[in-house]
Amino acid sequence: MGLTAYLGDDAARIDAAEYEAELRSKDPRLLQSDERLVLAYRGQGGKGRDHRLFTSERYIFRDKRGMTGERVRYTSVPYSSVVGFSVETAGTVDTDGELAIYAQGKGKVSVDFVKDVDVVAIHSFLSSAVLRKRGGQAGGGGDVRCRRPTPCR
Repeated sequence: MGLTAYLGDDAARIDAAEYEAELRSKDPRLLQSDERLVLAYRGQGGKGRDHRLFTSERYIFRDKRGMTGERVRYTSVPYSSVVGFSVETAGTVDTDGELAIYAQGKGKVSVDFVKDVDVVAIHSFLSSAVLRKRGGQAGGGGDVRCRRPTPCR
């Protein structure tokens, strides 16, 4: 992790299954009983206290606030409210990948990722999740809740 990733609060991938178990024990009301964490990222190059979470139902930004981090702001964007999104891969000069989600009633939600994060894979996941919530057809078939590298419960 570079200094720019830390200072820029670029998110790095963390294990979704492990973080889901932690969330369910520490904050059992955050996820619905049938909701699964599919992709999880931690800010500041993986060393921060903020999280970007892609579940089977929505995108959640978990923002710890203040000096102690006792206050937490949750921003939830259901996939059914997403009207568009875009990704930008990392380059030589601009070394972070970027995601922008446009949602009804929320506007634009932006996330920066460290260079190692495959933002095209996130685009593919979102394409599937958003199209399924809107009743469209997405390629690949299967249930969006089981599209992570480790088996779903």
